[in-house]
Amino acid sequence: MNFSSVSGKNWLFKKFNINEVNNFVENYSISEITAKLLSIRKSNIDNIDLFLNPKIKNLLPNPLLLKDMKIATERTYHSIKKNEIIGIFGDYDVDGVTSTAMLVDILRTAGCQVDYISPHRFNDGYGLNMNRMNEIAQKNYDALITLDCGISNHKEIDHLKSQHPNIIVLIIDHHKCPETLPNASAIVNPQLANDKHPARYLCSAALVDYLFRTTPISSINPDKYADLTSIGVIADVMPLTNLNRWYVKKGLHAIQTSPRTAILELCINAKVDHQNITSRDIGFGIGPRLNAPGRLGDPRPVVELLLSTDNESIKNQAQHIETLNLKRRSIGEKIQQDINHQLSNEPNLNDQNGIICSGQFWHMGIIGINASRLVNQYHKPAIVIGFDSDTARGSARSIPGVNIYNIISKCANTLTHFGGHSQAAGFSLDPKNIIAFKNEFIQHCQAIDKVAPKKIIDSTLNLTNITLELIDELKILEPHGEGNPPPTFFTTANLVDAKKVGKTKAHLKCRIEQNGTIIDGIGFNLATAITNINSQKIQMIFHISKNEFRGKLTPQVEIIDIKQYDH
Repeated sequence: MNFSSVSGKNWLFKKFNINEVNNFVENYSISEITAKLLSIRKSNIDNIDLFLNPKIKNLLPNPLLLKDMKIATERTYHSIKKNEIIGIFGDYDVDGVTSTAMLVDILRTAGCQVDYISPHRFNDGYGLNMNRMNEIAQKNYDALITLDCGISNHKEIDHLKSQHPNIIVLIIDHHKCPETLPNASAIVNPQLANDKHPARYLCSAALVDYLFRTTPISSINPDKYADLTSIGVIADVMPLTNLNRWYVKKGLHAIQTSPRTAILELCINAKVDHQNITSRDIGFGIGPRLNAPGRLGDPRPVVELLLSTDNESIKNQAQHIETLNLKRRSIGEKIQQDINHQLSNEPNLNDQNGIICSGQFWHMGIIGINASRLVNQYHKPAIVIGFDSDTARGSARSIPGVNIYNIISKCANTLTHFGGHSQAAGFSLDPKNIIAFKNEFIQHCQAIDKVAPKKIIDSTLNLTNITLELIDELKILEPHGEGNPPPTFFTTANLVDAKKVGKTKAHLKCRIEQNGTIIDGIGFNLATAITNINSQKIQMIFHISKNEFRGKLTPQVEIIDIKQYDH
């Protein structure tokens, strides 16, 4: 049987420097395979020693180099000293709820009176709004601190100050800055720094840690919140290099060794072994659960869970969140079925450089996940719009090299609001403008230069070299994520047997043979493309991992892509 690569993507080998490889083998006592991987990643690594053994004292940038950091620190510490009343307004996504829980607990521990607002995704929308400003003005806060939002709300902050002239406003955000910045007492946003600034790619949870770690106070130990910082960094898909890498290593270690009860309960529900938790477990297990309530509307259950200290309450709250996550998944699957049906009737799908779908009553908090699925499936910028009789909201996702925010900005005449960055954006519009927007979006996408999608390979790896010892050694490259992907290997071998597994029989379980060495393999969502292949020569790209069965650990390959080899 002949078939092309399952993914339809080109395979591309990364290059390494043989002199570097030899140097790394000698100086760090590592295998040639690991040394190759270090050489390949060196362009994203400022210091190899710090990469292998990150130390916070060498990674933490001078806070005075980040705009308004000194003002924000001094004003926060003034509030603590005076036991002021502080309001915190945090976004509804994972970075927003983790940073909110962190700052609320820090300030309460320090003696402040703290109130927090976690906005409803639909009743409030993203960021500050006039109704909430009126509400906050009536509460006579001494200070308002916004987390993971606020940078685009100059009108709302002006309105708040007109109602409450003496209020101090501090913005802690990391989103794209508009031309007109809000009239805040301090704006801590790494987007205002240059691309080389060490804090340039911190999310809001990391910025909260940064604030109190660089200017510590005696009653606060930032390490207490390392788990929440790492979850915020991973869930917001920040690059896991330099300071972010340290944050995630620190946070994962905290969960592995002394997890807070709330995170432990989430791990149990996600069937994640907290003692061996990885960044992947956070990204695909813990993060979606913390995101689920906010996607459905109200993120407050997550903040309440993270702030709770009563074990019985935590258990109940975590179970409630699990129920919401199951509901979120069910809604998303139904939307995906509708999308697939809609696209099956789209005659020009292959000729278009972008994908856009819309559906009445599609849940507007979940469609972003569906847009991401479309990007992964078709390797094109994708937009999914949900609407009712009065409102339409869209979520956009893109591919590397294509700025979806810029494309959407060209369609601004059909929109009521939009925002985002190069790879993800959101917008709202009148339902009657959906068709006009669709046409404009597709038209602008046609100007995109088509680039063949690629699967990146680090190195060839023979099956005989896949050992538990190598898997353990490769842990020095972790945590993996944006900017530091897991090692991807290539080999040519024989597919000894294969069968469909999983609830929907979508996955491939097989054995791979090469020169007498046999190893188990699993390929997620690969079953349909290689049905009935048996004892055939294949080429595959894969990750390596451990598989535990009946108490026995063995190496396995996680097949990423596969194709027939006819030579």
